[in-house]
Amino acid sequence: MFLEEELRSEYNKKYPRYLKLGNVLQQEINEILSEKEIPFDYVQMRVKSFDSFLEKISRNANWKSPMDENNDFCGLRIIHLFEDDLKLITKELNGRFHKAGEKNPTADRPKSEKEFTYRSYHMFLGLKDELLDENSDLAGMNAEVQIRTICMHSWAAIEHKLNYKTQFPQSHRIKFNRKFSQVSAVLEMADEVFVSLKNDREQIVNNYKSTFNYEDKPNLANLNVDSLQAYLETQFSTIQ
Repeated sequence: MFLEEELRSEYNKKYPRYLKLGNVLQQEINEILSEKEIPFDYVQMRVKSFDSFLEKISRNANWKSPMDENNDFCGLRIIHLFEDDLKLITKELNGRFHKAGEKNPTADRPKSEKEFTYRSYHMFLGLKDELLDENSDLAGMNAEVQIRTICMHSWAAIEHKLNYKTQFPQSHRIKFNRKFSQVSAVLEMADEVFVSLKNDREQIVNNYKSTFNYEDKPNLANLNVDSLQAYLETQFSTIQ
């Protein structure tokens, strides 16, 4: 049994550093995604409140040292647009930060499980190299970074509100889980369609580019967003 006052005192000591860690990571991740031109909606950061921390302890009765065993005091979410950008995002984060671990809830599901459910990719990141030199007080501290598409996030946010942590009778849970699985399946298909549409548009631009030379001038009568993009990319790539 842990004394609440002792936990609160230790939490208050660590809170400012976790807040600083989250702010540093949020700023750096925003810069990375923008620099690499990876389409994203936003990067969200939060530090777990003390009440939320206590609630989590109640769900992990086997913890011996909650302050050390809780791994999401500082949490960030990267909400990006296209599912196939996940590999590029994780590659860039691996290069810029210290990776203390990772978790893929989708891949961790039993192979025999056929239902559609939570989809997200989690990394546990800390600072390294110049960032750590500039923030030496954050050595050894990590944050959980969840990476989701907008579709994944909308499902997770609503499911968390209506279903997560809620103790329904088994008869109700079956109905709720079935409905959430149906929505997850639709949104997984939507992610695939959005990637397909993105690839189609890139192919259209590339087809336009293949018809341009540096000396060419665009035909204003046939000018559209895609042909203009292709023309500008052709000119700039030639100048470089």
